[in-house]
Amino acid sequence: MLNELDAQRSFENLEQRLRQIAAERSAERLSAHLTLGAWIYGAGNYGQRVARLMKEKNLPVLGFIDQRGATLSEIAGLPVFTPQSFPRERAENRCFVLGVFNEAMDADNILNFAKSLPFAARLWNADIPEVFGPEANSVWLSSRSYLLDHIDALRSVAAALSDQASLDTFSGLLTYRFTGEPSDFPEYNYHTQYMPTDLPGFDRPITFVDGGAFNGDTGAMLHNHGVAISSWIAFEPDVRNFHDLTVTARKLGIPATLFPCGLSDGLHQASFVDNQGLGSHIARGAEPDVITIQCMALDDAVPNLKPDFIKLDIEGAELAALNGMAKLVANNAPRLAICAYHKPQDMWEIPQKMLELTSNAPLYLRQHLINGWETVFYSIPNS
Repeated sequence: MLNELDAQRSFENLEQRLRQIAAERSAERLSAHLTLGAWIYGAGNYGQRVARLMKEKNLPVLGFIDQRGATLSEIAGLPVFTPQSFPRERAENRCFVLGVFNEAMDADNILNFAKSLPFAARLWNADIPEVFGPEANSVWLSSRSYLLDHIDALRSVAAALSDQASLDTFSGLLTYRFTGEPSDFPEYNYHTQYMPTDLPGFDRPITFVDGGAFNGDTGAMLHNHGVAISSWIAFEPDVRNFHDLTVTARKLGIPATLFPCGLSDGLHQASFVDNQGLGSHIARGAEPDVITIQCMALDDAVPNLKPDFIKLDIEGAELAALNGMAKLVANNAPRLAICAYHKPQDMWEIPQKMLELTSNAPLYLRQHLINGWETVFYSIPNS
């Protein structure tokens, strides 16, 4: 267990550093860099969004740097170079802007590339929402100002964490969200997601609720790691994913009840971007492949269930789903594994809700993928 005084001092030191970074990289200073003219690294959706936001502020966009520059010479009249073909002299007295934001981004190589050229200034993911506001937010990414506005909530989460590894992960993630530097990112382990080896396991067969079951990968992972599943209750609204889930359930032979719908805080329908694999999600405005899905509360879907383990990875609907399972959690005290990276506020709203529902059961945090994806809070009630 964490020493409360040591944890408090650790967060005080972290807060001091975060405020210093925010002061050094204020919106005013960053905007001044952008007036030099920007080369945007990445010509995909996020890079083009950054270019649009710059143009709306009358900030000069010089072009893009993207591996597709070998076949794509321009976008909207702006030149596109590959990193290998980008002329060194074009970097002089100009600004580099990182316009890539996804879980597969090779941040180390991009950082080294930018530092190898004579750019006068460099802006990372953490800088973009600071200049352009919420329109530049994406998944967990937000401005530093927004995070500092909620520093009291973040402090309360840090104080509630149950071990040093959780506090180190929490501090590393917050620092990374302020700097964008790969060296600040905490340790992560993709292969232990939902069952970290340094946290208690199960010593008996379990009833497992799988929110955002995808193709059944979590159920298969638990099964392959020797966790005995007596009943698998899985929710997956994506049509193709649900088909694959049924195939996995049959192959594993685990007693399973599969719901082709989403979890939320009540019975309603929602617009859903289908057929995107891991990226299927509740629609955010006009998007392709939108279907209507049924959502429901876990309390209503299986009111008499006695769950041992509930996992949620449902693309930003986690908080609503937690509200919709309050009775089952209160009556059964299950283990919870809840993803907290789909929205900036997940870092405090989700753990606060977990503590509320579980009567302050021990709370842990582990990171399971690079670039801020697959952040999971664990609530493990004392047996």
